[in-house]
Amino acid sequence: MGSRTYRHRALFRASAVTVAMTLVVGLSVILGAPTTASAAAAGGPVVTSPPSSTEEVPGRWAGPIEVDFTSAEAGLYEISVGCDNGYRVDFEHDVPDEGMQFSSAIAPLPVNRACGVHVQSATDERIFTHKDFVTTAAELAVQDPGVSSDVFFPRKRDGYLDEIRLTFWLTQPARIQATIVNPDGAVVRVLSANKRHSGQNGLRWDGRTTSDRVPRPGRYAVHILATNVVGEQHAALVRVYLADLLRVVPGRVGRVAAGMTKKAALRTGALNANVRYSVPGVCSRVYPLQPKTPFTWDYSVFTRRSRVVEITTNTKAIALPRGLHYGDTARKVRRAYKGRARETVVSYGNNALLVRKGASWMAFHFDSYEYDHGLQASDRFRSVSVSRGRKPAGMQYDGC
Repeated sequence: MGSRTYRHRALFRASAVTVAMTLVVGLSVILGAPTTASAAAAGGPVVTSPPSSTEEVPGRWAGPIEVDFTSAEAGLYEISVGCDNGYRVDFEHDVPDEGMQFSSAIAPLPVNRACGVHVQSATDERIFTHKDFVTTAAELAVQDPGVSSDVFFPRKRDGYLDEIRLTFWLTQPARIQATIVNPDGAVVRVLSANKRHSGQNGLRWDGRTTSDRVPRPGRYAVHILATNVVGEQHAALVRVYLADLLRVVPGRVGRVAAGMTKKAALRTGALNANVRYSVPGVCSRVYPLQPKTPFTWDYSVFTRRSRVVEITTNTKAIALPRGLHYGDTARKVRRAYKGRARETVVSYGNNALLVRKGASWMAFHFDSYEYDHGLQASDRFRSVSVSRGRKPAGMQYDGC
């Protein structure tokens, strides 16, 4: 059956388009709509352009948008084309008065953006079909490179930031090579993907080298190189910090120990001195000792008369003795220490369990408060404090 071309709302006439690439199509179902393949069997319209042989079309694409209404019921249909940058154009098509085939040009679509064709009934709002596709730019580029987290902890596989996901947007289909370089400039791992479509893409790094080892902590560079079908290349760079979990034991967090002088604590290399933190118009204060990257806000060091008196951490990035993990219950803490964990109350009325080793202390602070009820076996700890020579008071910064 012949195709008729309609102009709606002062849009452009259909123009011939050469599709320069062929990939497997990706279909999308929204609001319970049938897929394009099943729409005809269900008596609905079928999107035939963009063609089923590709989910990518050249940049500045102007259509045509084509829909087959051969198996559709009589009635008025709404056809919408939209892209994720806010571009939208709408059509109406009456079956059978305007024919069983719809074809219309559209304004040139924005490059490098996800778009979709959406067909539904104009009378009862039934959604019949939706098809996604991606427009493609004329020049190869790797845009918006990033990582799922600036810091990750691959040495211990405990479900907390064990790996990172590299994300980037391609303006054309391309082969990808991601070269991971350590702080000394040596290559530790190369990730590759033979073909990636234009649009959003990603690769994962589990934090291991080619020899399946976890390298030393530090800031790593990830060089992303894209190569298209004609050999053109474009590169991008992202950085990530590979870190070890903070080891927490009675009296110590990482390299910093309670009882150290301020000078000794600075010599560990883990801290900066006299760091000012301000919220404009609200408050400003100076932290005598502040952790360096990547643990800037993961633990707090409290001093008195130029000596560390207590350290508190509330991060999941901690390694604890006796197989304990962040968020374990009071029951598990008691079992791990076989009756040596003593119940107490620390600042702000937090229920806590105290553990002592010689002159060093560690307190687990739970998500319950003494003025509500006593410590329950199912309560979970949310922070840990350590001290030396005196039991932890649960010191913490209040606001700024």
